[in-house]
Amino acid sequence: MTRKKRNKKPDTTPDAGDRQNEATDGTFASENATQSTGENPPAQPEDQPEEQPDMTQEPDAETVPMERLLRLQADFDNYRKRMARDHKALTERATEDLMTELLPVLDNFDVALKHTAEKSTDAAVIEGFRIVAEQLENVLRKFGLQPVPAEDVPFDPHQHEAVAHIPDTDRPEGMIVAQTRRGFRLGDKLIRAAQVVVSSGTPPAQPDNAIPAETQED
Repeated sequence: MTRKKRNKKPDTTPDAGDRQNEATDGTFASENATQSTGENPPAQPEDQPEEQPDMTQEPDAETVPMERLLRLQADFDNYRKRMARDHKALTERATEDLMTELLPVLDNFDVALKHTAEKSTDAAVIEGFRIVAEQLENVLRKFGLQPVPAEDVPFDPHQHEAVAHIPDTDRPEGMIVAQTRRGFRLGDKLIRAAQVVVSSGTPPAQPDNAIPAETQED
């Protein structure tokens, strides 16, 4: 028997080279089409950056741990107390400096009143000095200035400065006889001690048979 030969169909499957040429041709064709239309190709999607938290906004109480909230509250309380202490110390220091500068003015008023009274000056002048001195002292008292007691009181080295000791038959030893310059306190702080004369007690009695000094020299 004779076998009939089958006609082979031509292989129409494109090989790898043809596929590459077609892809290249397609790419060129798309680029040419884009250039001809004048439109830009669609932008490729890029990775979106992560959103940064807004540090200017206060943290939500629900998202912040309780321990951190308590720590922030404690830090704020300490800061507030420190600022209050610093403000108080600065105010007290400024007031003390002002009072120290004004104390010589009060001393001059005291000296002026004493001399005008001794020299029998016109009563109107003495009254004018006294009124001005009282007004100045009253203003300073409103800011905490207080005079140190130094009349007929025991000598206190924490408040008084002894400038002399004299015998006194009327006052026992250690009592203040006179005050030469007033002292002042600002609140609980002594800013200037009072200068005083202190009694040394009754002078010792001399015996009746004691020879006077002039006789001994002769």
